[in-house]
Amino acid sequence: MKKLSNVLIFGLLLISSFVVLACPSSANSSPTPAPKARIIGIEFHPDTVQEISEAVLGDEVALLFQLEYSNGKMVDVHPLIDKKVEFFVSEGTDIAEINEATVKFKKAGKFKLEVIYDDKFFNKITNTINSAPDGIYLVSIDFATPPSSTVRVGSTITLPQIKAVYSNGSEQTCAPVYSVNNSSLASLNGKDLEGIAVGDVTVTATYTDDEITKTVESIISIIPATAPVLTSITLSTSADTVDEDKTLTLTTTATYDDGSTKPVNPTYSLDKPSLGSFTNGVFKPASVTKNELVKITAVYVEESIETTAEKTITIINNISKTLVKIEVNNPPSSVNVGNTLSLPSAITTYSDNTTETITPHYTSSNSNIASISGKVLTGVSAGTVSVTASYEHEGITKTTSFDVTVKDSNSGGDGDVGFNFGDPNSGGNNGDSGDGGIEFDFNN
Repeated sequence: MKKLSNVLIFGLLLISSFVVLACPSSANSSPTPAPKARIIGIEFHPDTVQEISEAVLGDEVALLFQLEYSNGKMVDVHPLIDKKVEFFVSEGTDIAEINEATVKFKKAGKFKLEVIYDDKFFNKITNTINSAPDGIYLVSIDFATPPSSTVRVGSTITLPQIKAVYSNGSEQTCAPVYSVNNSSLASLNGKDLEGIAVGDVTVTATYTDDEITKTVESIISIIPATAPVLTSITLSTSADTVDEDKTLTLTTTATYDDGSTKPVNPTYSLDKPSLGSFTNGVFKPASVTKNELVKITAVYVEESIETTAEKTITIINNISKTLVKIEVNNPPSSVNVGNTLSLPSAITTYSDNTTETITPHYTSSNSNIASISGKVLTGVSAGTVSVTASYEHEGITKTTSFDVTVKDSNSGGDGDVGFNFGDPNSGGNNGDSGDGGIEFDFNN
């Protein structure tokens, strides 16, 4: 019987309508077209019917159908193209199994296969699948070793042996018949395949044992007789730097002795393996605590010729640094009432051990003693205040404080001289009374 591999899978054909000219009733009348042919039924394709009738256990048959029209035409229809076609096994589901547009017979017995078109037209086919042959029988064949995937124009390769697998699990080499689907691209002489023109061909091996036929196929590419020789590769990247939380696309181009080029997929490696990885030509860096310089190496092999290329990039540490502390440069300790002084800058320290000179925000614990506007502190009255310097970075605020004493400019102290002029019209001690009293107070 015909096997599935030899069945022609029909494509969807255009359904033609037929117009019949009506006889005019008068010389001035226009012809009236006949109604379009309409679908009146669906049938199993004759090839499908024949193959199902000849099927035995283990066979697989392509399911093809035909639409019947009211004008007598039969039009082929493929179930995977025309979605109005529905088909299923209604009886013997353990006998027949549908896979896309094929039915496979996995057990001996009777089954019923039904088809419906557009929920209107129905048909069915019933058949009995014969049991497997008695004793040991052929189950499948395969290449003993994979055949070459290429052959040059004008060159010849010998196809590998075929092994036959039997129902008892045994295997043996066999002598199949080889065929090629396009003799303009390749020719066969027994097991020898010769390349004729550039293109792809399908080689089929067919073997029959005790009336059971099995096939196996392989696609072979016919390539130019003289292929260009690889001379070098070039590695390029989408950028020379990459943030640690981003990726970098790599492109490698091969150059040949005839000047031609093409993109290739080499093997990539890193001089510092812990700092990144490669997936399908994309570099993903690891997290770094500082900017890191790394070297990427690409290695490509073709026809036993190995070429390499290198590219150096920088992985950027872009994780935000954290503010750790703030320190004021030489904080002042005192100021006189009525005087001002400029508050100093401060130094901030971060989690990456870097520092920065900044202008902090200053506040006074008591503005009645000392007031602050920006960086300027003004002594208001005698006393001591706590001055706080604060700075915010990335949502983190750090502060530091120091004391400033505001001194009364009229108060005594070491080396101070006080003059007390009493009221000349009154008397008393210490210039508080007595006519014209004058007091000189010299402190130690």
